[in-house]
Amino acid sequence: MTGTDLDCFFLGSAPCAHLEHVYPKEYQEKNDVYGTKVFFYRAQLLGGTVEKLRQAEEYRWLTAEELGDVFSKDYYAACRDMLL
Repeated sequence: MTGTDLDCFFLGSAPCAHLEHVYPKEYQEKNDVYGTKVFFYRAQLLGGTVEKLRQAEEYRWLTAEELGDVFSKDYYAACRDMLL
């Protein structure tokens, strides 16, 4: 996350959860990668101006309930219990 005068409060110094994703075989062979790990940290944005991420085509600020409409059913089921 980038921005001007961001004021964030992280709730701890370790990830609260992580997901492991294995890419399809074709993608693995083409890109010489097996998969990825996504680490989640609990944080609160207290203030400041968030700017568009450099490599993101799209980003949104969503509530936990709204994520269920955006994530795939399986991905949301894996994340749902760690959301506040």
